[in-house]
Amino acid sequence: MSTYPSPQWPDSPLKKGTGSERKPSHAYENAVRRGACPLFQRTANPGAGQPGTATSQSSGIVKWLVIGGIVVGLIMAAMLGTCVLVIIQSPDTKVLGGRQVPKRYVEQIRSLGILDPDEQIDYFYSDAMFNIEDGFYLLTDRRVVIYSRTFDEPAILVPYDEIEDVEGEFSNDWMQDSYILLTLKDGTGASFPVSPEVGGDRRVFDALKKRWEEADEP
Repeated sequence: MSTYPSPQWPDSPLKKGTGSERKPSHAYENAVRRGACPLFQRTANPGAGQPGTATSQSSGIVKWLVIGGIVVGLIMAAMLGTCVLVIIQSPDTKVLGGRQVPKRYVEQIRSLGILDPDEQIDYFYSDAMFNIEDGFYLLTDRRVVIYSRTFDEPAILVPYDEIEDVEGEFSNDWMQDSYILLTLKDGTGASFPVSPEVGGDRRVFDALKKRWEEADEP
């Protein structure tokens, strides 16, 4: 039987020894540290710090969420400011006694030239959203005033002694106005709304009837 020479392998990177006792040689360890050995060379995280990676995408999402939150906050603040402005500028939704009418409304009404200089307001109500000139209604010590700049003739002035009859259509829903109906001695008529809040419609109706009855006395 022929014998063959044992193959000659390149020097192993492991020191001579047996089993688990075999350790890498110092030369091989130095090569690994320098990165000269591709077999054991570590590969860096391919996505770390590169554009378009998960890290940069997450930062972009957070950035847009912050911007979106700021925009939504500004919109909500603007809407809240508008609501506050409406509440501040809008006329009261209930009937006001003469002394409760804001000074700015009294001045605005007098600037329209529909009241005598010494005429006193007994009751005031406006169903306007912002400007009372869109619709306000007065009982004074001399007449009923119905005013809206949307009318062909904005002011309807009815002295108490020209009224033939007074009727009321009262609402049971505080969100829906009651109405007072006037029949005049010349055969015409007029009507105006009054808020039923806290019984304002009844107070205006009773005060109007009293003024009319006093004016109708001989």
